[in-house]
Amino acid sequence: EESDLAGALDEFDRVNANVSKLERIWKEIQEVTPSDVVFGLDSPESEDLVRSFAHIADQLPRLIAFGSARYRCRQDEIAQNRFDAERGW
Repeated sequence: EESDLAGALDEFDRVNANVSKLERIWKEIQEVTPSDVVFGLDSPESEDLVRSFAHIADQLPRLIAFGSARYRCRQDEIAQNRFDAERGW
């Protein structure tokens, strides 16, 4: 039972560290994502942030990940979705 508890605590520590990484990366993604419709902002750096977020989220237990890593948008996709939403498409 002690080894089960130790294993559970180790898993909790790993999950906690990954959630902290996700929070940091999410803030960086928000900083490079404008709130307006702006095209042409896709860059290797922004794509790396999204890939990193998805990779870490995929490592979380399914209970926590809740599918967040399954939706990976590029900056131009976000702009197009906002453009379409503003026009009611």
